[in-house]
Amino acid sequence: MRVPGRLHPVEVFYTQKPEPDYVEASVRTVVQIHACEPPGDVLLFLTGEEEIEDACRKIGNEIAKQGKGVGPVAVYPLYSTLPPAQQQRIFDPAPPAAREGGPAGRKIIVSTNIAETSLTIDGIVYVVDPGFVKQKVYNPRSRVESLLDEATRLDPEAASGAQPLRARMLDGRQEAMEREARVARSKRLANTDIAPLLARITDPGRRLDLLLQKAQAELDEGRQDVAITLAMEVLDAPETSEVRHEVMAHLTLARARPQQATPHVLAAYKCADDASEFNLVGTVGRTAELLGVELPAQHGPLGSEPS
Repeated sequence: MRVPGRLHPVEVFYTQKPEPDYVEASVRTVVQIHACEPPGDVLLFLTGEEEIEDACRKIGNEIAKQGKGVGPVAVYPLYSTLPPAQQQRIFDPAPPAAREGGPAGRKIIVSTNIAETSLTIDGIVYVVDPGFVKQKVYNPRSRVESLLDEATRLDPEAASGAQPLRARMLDGRQEAMEREARVARSKRLANTDIAPLLARITDPGRRLDLLLQKAQAELDEGRQDVAITLAMEVLDAPETSEVRHEVMAHLTLARARPQQATPHVLAAYKCADDASEFNLVGTVGRTAELLGVELPAQHGPLGSEPS
């Protein structure tokens, strides 16, 4: 299987210690980038509408204090409840220099993680990520669901307080930064003891997510026995009620034991197909094709949804 594309070098910077206020630290970093770094648009990730609107206002005020020594900026928020017409503004070009020969203008987008996987914005050169997301948590005692700011899922460095604050794209391609970040996260996770993280996670689904991510990372590093142990722990867990957990655990076992892959691939296929999770059926189909396992004919080689 061949996926076309280009890779570009990426520089990643971290804070030396946890920031007491990650929003203020993120705003400060964006302003510093605009004042000191070469041209290129900036993407800042925050957790929700209130933080985003507050950060947009603060960024505008701080850059206005810089006077004519810096170029003009256009600061755009992006979150799911924003009207479509305002969401489209993120694709507008950066403002031109205020005067001939003056500092170049820059576009700054402050977004939830909708901009991480759902779309690609041309011209992004700098990405600032404080490493937090809003996570829905259910409290069984009070029977209430609430949204909490938590460290980014499955990133042990962020969860332990080493918050990534700036990643500079050297060739303006957001996809390259995301690929590099995924590979780096996988390597860090493979060499991290996840027991302290598991002890801090109360949500069963997130615990299983972490175990699966750790299993995949161990598998990528060639440690099949460890990956098998972790995947079996997921399958044996009483909380394994979500289809995705069962499917991904079986696929991890299939990849770890290619010679015995068929029963695991077929088990993953049956689980996803019975639940009509066609995106997971497609994932199973791609793994089956890679491992040379034949699936039932009704969905075709990639497990596409039947007509």
